Amino acid sequence: MAASLRAVLRHRHLAAFSNGGLAGFSVSGRASGSPGALARLDDVLAAELDGIKAAGTWKGERVITSRQQAVVRIDGEEVVNFCANNYLGLSSHPEVVEAARSALLTHGAGLSSVRFICGTQDIHKQLEKQLSEFHGQEDCILYPSCFDANAGLFEALLGPDDAVFSDELNHASIIDGLRLCRARKHRYRHLDLEDLDHKLRQNHDCRLKLIATDGVFSMDGEVAPLADLGTLAQRHSALVFVDECHSTGVLGDTGRGTEELLGVGSGVVNILNSTLGKALGGAAGGYTTGPSSLVSLLRQRSRPYLCVCTLCVCTLCVCTLCVYTVCVYTVCVHTVCVHTVCVHCVCVHCVCTLCVYRRLHHRT
Repeated sequence: MAASLRAVLRHRHLAAFSNGGLAGFSVSGRASGSPGALARLDDVLAAELDGIKAAGTWKGERVITSRQQAVVRIDGEEVVNFCANNYLGLSSHPEVVEAARSALLTHGAGLSSVRFICGTQDIHKQLEKQLSEFHGQEDCILYPSCFDANAGLFEALLGPDDAVFSDELNHASIIDGLRLCRARKHRYRHLDLEDLDHKLRQNHDCRLKLIATDGVFSMDGEVAPLADLGTLAQRHSALVFVDECHSTGVLGDTGRGTEELLGVGSGVVNILNSTLGKALGGAAGGYTTGPSSLVSLLRQRSRPYLCVCTLCVCTLCVCTLCVYTVCVYTVCVHTVCVHTVCVHCVCVHCVCTLCVYRRLHHRT
């Protein structure tokens, strides 16, 4: 199969080159640039890679030959896995796998396009509705990952008349996303509310002021003081943005994350980004949820949304409306799932992850 596919692709590439080709490239696929430039590139990269190894920060990759779960197979041996973000064990749950298989049969493997051209399906809209309702927000927009969501938010929202205030230990995706925007950028000391208050007072004349923080800081497990951040935001007419990637599905009574864990009321967090690639099944996907006007703007201007192919439907098969509430009962009272069809997202064998969590919790 692979050989025949390569033959078809090679035939099509040769046909394209015979009709004019692409300057600077050979039919073999190797760039026909200067050999001296390539040698220089090799020297530069070799020095960089040697420096990474010398610093002790080289990152190797373990090849897993089994499903992602508590025990995985590496190099023919079974080892205990302590480092995955598969918090609820859903990435290899049989009902999630079956839901993905069923979605592939009904919706295909992907749309090979961005959504505003030809890439939105009913299941995308259903999931966005479920996520916004789950978080108590007005609307939601899906991305291939939360890194994309963080890369797409700040540039579209903030301009030179605005200011953003970021905790110094925020995730790299927030840092990179902020680099793309033209707002005034201020880093406040980690969880230091006095420093944040001082910086907010210094920027009282901005059009928009946005406080950006992780809900749970992934390296140390610290939780952002959302109530206090909300008080500062109200005092300085600022907005609060929270990245909930490491809390969605695992914190709070229903898994709604840091907001629910801390008991803050609605309206404290104005914009929320999170992921489908950790607790919620572990496949891929991220999202921004917040005011409907903001989501509308992101659909018009957010480059990772406009320029990256649509999220594959096989990653959308867990009913995230019921996140963190297979069922203890024949019929799940939270999602009306009868172990066959979930009425919220029309996914066959959809899993109510709230009940999954509670079952695991009771076992421990």
